Amino acid sequence: MLSVEPGFVPGFSSAKKIFSKIFVETESLCIFAKQNNNIMKNTINHNGIEVIKLNSIRSAKYDDNVERHGEHSNTCFICGKPTGSHWFVHFTTRGFLIPADIDETELEFRNLESQGCFPIGSECAKKVGKQFLIEFK
Repeated sequence: MLSVEPGFVPGFSSAKKIFSKIFVETESLCIFAKQNNNIMKNTINHNGIEVIKLNSIRSAKYDDNVERHGEHSNTCFICGKPTGSHWFVHFTTRGFLIPADIDETELEFRNLESQGCFPIGSECAKKVGKQFLIEFK
C-alpha cells in the first residue's frame, strides 16, 4: 500500500517512484493470474463448491481423436488421445468435473450424482488443476 503525507505535492521524480511501484505490483499480479488463467476461467460455483464444466475445457478435437485412436479405458476424458497417465477426474451427471476431495455424501448434499472417474492425460491435467486430480497407481 502506498501512503502520502497530507499536503504532499508530487513532482516528476516522486510520481515516477509511485507509478513504478504500482506497475511492479500489478505486473506480479498479472503474471500470477496468467499462470492460473486456465483453471480460474473454467471454474464456476455450484451449490457452494468450485466445479469445472466439461464443455469449457474439452478439446474441439476430442471426437476426431477418439475416431482416429479408438475409445479405450485409457482414453483421455478431455482430449480423446490415448494416455498412460495415472491421473483421473471425477465427473457428474450434470457435466461437471468436481474436486477430488468431494465424497458421495457431499455429492448428494450438493444435489449432484457421480458418473465415476475417468482418465486424463498429463497435458490435460495441467488445465484442470491439482484440486480436481485423483491419482491411481
